Amino acid sequence: MNDPIISLSDFKSDASQWLKRLQDESDAVVLTQNGRASAVVQSYETFQRQQQALSWRWQLINSGL
Repeated sequence: MNDPIISLSDFKSDASQWLKRLQDESDAVVLTQNGRASAVVQSYETFQRQQQALSWRWQLINSGL
């Protein structure tokens, strides 16, 4: 996992560029506050794919496979 790590201030100052990058590259950005990781931002499409994959895994686990 080589997601970029940037401060929340830097993200806010260039949010539209970061959001465009997230949509184009399907990665995530780790946001920091006071030097510590505090949030992860990713595109909605990436989020949906991850949620679907988790749902499928749970279905497999619950079905005993």
